[in-house]
Amino acid sequence: MFRKVLGKRLKTLTTRFNSALQVVKIRLLSVV
Repeated sequence: MFRKVLGKRLKTLTTRFNSALQVVKIRLLSVV
């Protein structure tokens, strides 16, 4: 059970990180 929760949290963290990365990329592209 603990491992399942950890995996879920990791998944949400990675998705959040990826979305943040995309936002930064778009901002950089718009600036340049």
